[in-house]
Amino acid sequence: MSYSSNNNSPSNLTRSSHYRVKGLVLKHRDMGESDRLVTVFTREHGKLTLSVRGARKTKTKLGGHLEPLVYGDYLIIRGRNLDSVIQGQIITPFKIIKNNLRKMAECIYLADLVDHFLQDADPQPRILDLTLDALHQQDNVNSNGDLIIRSFEIKLLQETGFSPVLTSCADCGIDVNPIKNQKYPFSAASGGLLCLDCSRSHSNWLRSITGDTLLAMNYIQTVSVEKFSELTLGIELLSELESVSRWYISYVVDKPIEALVFLDQVRHSLE
Repeated sequence: MSYSSNNNSPSNLTRSSHYRVKGLVLKHRDMGESDRLVTVFTREHGKLTLSVRGARKTKTKLGGHLEPLVYGDYLIIRGRNLDSVIQGQIITPFKIIKNNLRKMAECIYLADLVDHFLQDADPQPRILDLTLDALHQQDNVNSNGDLIIRSFEIKLLQETGFSPVLTSCADCGIDVNPIKNQKYPFSAASGGLLCLDCSRSHSNWLRSITGDTLLAMNYIQTVSVEKFSELTLGIELLSELESVSRWYISYVVDKPIEALVFLDQVRHSLE
């Protein structure tokens, strides 16, 4: 399915004072008494930070068009330091996600993860398509959110060049070929699976991982997002996959993923 500098807008690429973009709102934060800053992931211009004047006023309609997890069409006016959204139209509201607290928390985490991996004004159309496809998968009452988010994490790592090595030693390159019901050393610092000999020289950012999880991760790398919902993974396997993914991503990003706190709170409250 298709879908930082002092001024991270594409304004310097055109003489027009206005330009139009389609994009996914990743997040927003308040600015001043009534304004808001929004982060929009666009196809042509990558991640943009834009101001929305008066977005928090009760009578404005524009603010509702720029809520997180909205895919919309926006008219932008360029500014000296920061460009501003002056018109907006929702293309895809993802209503099922918005009306389900757990789904919403999972997708806010998804958007936060994308925000952490993207640089400003760096077009990444494949990642945008991946993100939108995952949201469409989630925008279904019968979707398995845990499976979709775990699969998305693995595909995002793949698209950004941080995919872990899963079938050979990340240090020496020897084939490992994991099998089920066995455990293997896995190093975030080295970027994946280790043979036993190489693992002896590691102490930090080292953990064990089952062959089942390694095989699942390797398979997810090969399938499209549309196939996520067709995967069948047991509870124990999903649990280890979540643990490994969070641990590995925390090393790659090297900063807290704030939305994880909200996601864990929501999951705990619904148990």
